[in-house]
Amino acid sequence: MAPNAELFTLTYGAIVRQLLTDLEDVDEVNKQLDQMGYNIGIRLIDEFLAKSGVSRCVDFKETAEMIAKVGFKMFLGVTASVSSWDADGTCCSIILEDNPLVDFVELPDTCQGLYYCNVLSGVIRGALEMVSMKTEVTWTRDALRGDDAYELQVKLLKQVAEEYPQSTLVELPDTCQGLYYCNVLSGVIRGALEMGSLIFSSNFLVKLLKQVAEEYPYKDDD
Repeated sequence: MAPNAELFTLTYGAIVRQLLTDLEDVDEVNKQLDQMGYNIGIRLIDEFLAKSGVSRCVDFKETAEMIAKVGFKMFLGVTASVSSWDADGTCCSIILEDNPLVDFVELPDTCQGLYYCNVLSGVIRGALEMVSMKTEVTWTRDALRGDDAYELQVKLLKQVAEEYPQSTLVELPDTCQGLYYCNVLSGVIRGALEMGSLIFSSNFLVKLLKQVAEEYPYKDDD
C-alpha cells in the first residue's frame, strides 16, 4: 500500500466514527462523507495530472479507465476494473476487488444503512467535475453490506465545454489586430522565472495551491 494510502486508511475510520457520534444519523453521515470526498477530489486532480504524466483523455470512457487503472493505484495502491457500459457510453461500473479502506472494518447492526466508503464516490465526482464532467456516482455493491465486491456506478450527466475567461466576450476591433490581449500572462511567467531567489518547483506550486484552497474553500453550488 502506498504511504499516503496507508495514512488515509488509518485515519479514515476515526473520521467516520466521529461523524456517527456527532450526527447520529446514518443518512447524514453518508452525505458528509460524499461531500468530504468531493472536496478532496477537486484538489486531488491537479496532483494526479502532475504525477501521472497522462495526457488529456479524449472521452468519458478513456477517463473512467484512467481513474480505475491509474488513479486508484496512485492514491490507494489498488487497481479497479471498468465494466457494464451502456449503449451511449455515458454510464459504467468501477469495481474494486480489494479495498484498503475497509481493513478490519465490520459494521454494527445500527449502521447497516451506512456507505462506509462513500468518500470514494465524492472523490470521483469532484475530480471529474474539475475536468468538465458533471457526474452522478452511486454504490451498487458493497461488501460490508453482504455483497461480493465494491462497485460504483458512474453516470455522466453533462460534459461542459471549457472556457477561457481572459478572452470571453472580447472581440478586437480592426484597429487593434496587432494587440496580444492576454500578454499579461507572458509577463507573469517571465517575471516569476526571473526571480533568482525563488525555486519555482512543483512542490512550491502544490503548497501554494493548498494554501489558496484553505483560504478560499470551494463550495458546491448544488
